[in-house]
Amino acid sequence: MLSPNFFDQFEALRLSVPRPALMNFQQKEGGLGNYTYACEDCFGSVGSDHLKNSHYNYWGYHNTDCVDCTYCYNCISCYECIDCRDCKNSSFLQNSTNCTDCFYCFDCENLRDCFACIGLKDKQYYIFNKPYSREAYFERLNRLKKKSPEELRKLFREIKQKRPLLATHESGNTGICTGDYIYNCTNVRYSFDTRDCAESMYLTNAINCTNCYDISFAGEEPLEDCYEIMSGMGLKNCMFSSCCWYGKNLEYCEYCFECEDCFGCIGLRNKRYHILNVEYSPAEYHARVAAIKEEMKRDGIYGTWFPSAYTFQDTKAFEENTCIRHSFDTSAHRPLSFFAEDSVVIETMPKIH
Repeated sequence: MLSPNFFDQFEALRLSVPRPALMNFQQKEGGLGNYTYACEDCFGSVGSDHLKNSHYNYWGYHNTDCVDCTYCYNCISCYECIDCRDCKNSSFLQNSTNCTDCFYCFDCENLRDCFACIGLKDKQYYIFNKPYSREAYFERLNRLKKKSPEELRKLFREIKQKRPLLATHESGNTGICTGDYIYNCTNVRYSFDTRDCAESMYLTNAINCTNCYDISFAGEEPLEDCYEIMSGMGLKNCMFSSCCWYGKNLEYCEYCFECEDCFGCIGLRNKRYHILNVEYSPAEYHARVAAIKEEMKRDGIYGTWFPSAYTFQDTKAFEENTCIRHSFDTSAHRPLSFFAEDSVVIETMPKIH
């Protein structure tokens, strides 16, 4: 018997190894964020790569001088934009591509000098989807800018409610692709916020994945032949791992960087042939891993995600679950035992010590 339970040993290792408070790789000059890569002079950004002088971006890529933007790619001088690509000097855009000097636009493409427009393409000098001459446009725009942000949002919502909206957002795809916000993918199914991926399924917030399944938050460095990865970049043939970057042949690992052939490891860098952070010879490593897997299969735990480091009651999922069951009343925080089915779930979860 190698161990009473592999997950028990893994949890003990978890509690003994310190973890990084923030993950920022190849940071250039100043800045402070989390899960960022190759960013320069950026503050408060999360899950973003190659930003320059951009702050409070979430899942932003190759943006310059952008603030408070979410899911934006290759944008310049933008503020409060969501799901936008190749936009410049614009604010309050959503689901828009290649727009310049535009404000409060939704589902637009190739616009210039437009205000509060929805579903337009290849237009200039439009306000509320109506054309203006250049002089009349800027005259009306100056009057609108004197209104408060609340008034402008109200006007925009009114026109937005009168226009049909796209069911899905995608472009540049080949083969069969299903989901939403999928771009330049080939045969990618049931995936969301995904770009430049191929032959994969069940992806969310993923870039450059090939032959991968069940991936969440994959950065620009490619993932290949991976399964059940949470926050990965530059991985090949890895499974059931979280927060591992630049690795190969990893299983059940956390916070391992530039490692190969590791099983059940946490917090390693530039290591190979380790099990539970202990080094072995190549032959002994493969023999032990095979034996551990057989035992995990007998216990019915191989192929499952490792237990959470936190109890369900201490997670955001519990809070949202409680609100949903009480008709979205965020003030309702009844004990978990109030829901019989939830109590059963908690009782069957592995205990965390």
